[in-house]
Amino acid sequence: MAAVLRRLSLVSLVCAVAGASGLLVHREGGKLRFADVQELEVNGKDKALVLGLSAVPSAATSHLPSLRLGATMIMDSAAGVPAVYAKSSPPRYLYPEGIPKNAAPPPEAWKLVQITWKKPPPDKSEATIPATNFVAYLAGGVEELAAICADADALKLIGGNQAFEAQIELTSAAVAAYGSSAAMAAVERSVEGAMRLRLERFERGIDSVASLEEGLQFARLSAQAYPAVAGQQRYRNLLAVKKTWLDRRARPHCLRGRAAVGCIPARLPRFRNPPVIVPRPGQAPPAGPQSQS
Repeated sequence: MAAVLRRLSLVSLVCAVAGASGLLVHREGGKLRFADVQELEVNGKDKALVLGLSAVPSAATSHLPSLRLGATMIMDSAAGVPAVYAKSSPPRYLYPEGIPKNAAPPPEAWKLVQITWKKPPPDKSEATIPATNFVAYLAGGVEELAAICADADALKLIGGNQAFEAQIELTSAAVAAYGSSAAMAAVERSVEGAMRLRLERFERGIDSVASLEEGLQFARLSAQAYPAVAGQQRYRNLLAVKKTWLDRRARPHCLRGRAAVGCIPARLPRFRNPPVIVPRPGQAPPAGPQSQS
């Protein structure tokens, strides 16, 4: 525990000394918002207490070690408690300082907290939000935001059982806000890869309906964010072909079961899939229309 705290403290200290700007992700009016951050405070303090690997305190809060804010933090939506986050490391949960001695459980304590940040120069103004609107503080700024959009562990913290929905929401908001940034090139590749992966899973019969539906959600995101990118268009077209094929073959089974017209069964009937070649990155698309028989 002590070694981990020393490492986390070093990360926080480096960020503070370097004066690097982080990125705050929060909710406002039901939508995700982003804000550049020079300094971050919780309850008017630049430190928080470290609970450890669990959101449940193992000792009295008065005996918990403290950590200077500055490292990446993500709100665990399931626990209602933020945690210091680093790729490939377990999250370290935090407890706010400045809570009365009759300490509330961590989820309740964070509902009482205000998070304040100072904007980078030349603005240097301050803004405050309730901790209930806090999603994440990313010490690595926009580059880390791009990485988080494809980080399964981080997305699980943000979205809990709805990690996929959280990925779509965060990626859409990130592209809308920073799509022209060079750092977001990784997101463009990630979206294309996500469509390709879902198409491949559909072809192999792996969670076929879920894979196709997720692929179509990425396709809608792609159409808004990258309408003119050829590689993205290719996968959007292939997914659309699959959706049309599936709808046409699923409809008779829905009707026999007296279900709504156009429904998709949870388990696919044993139809022969149309032969579709899923192109790899850099590979030329198929020469002509593919069979849908």
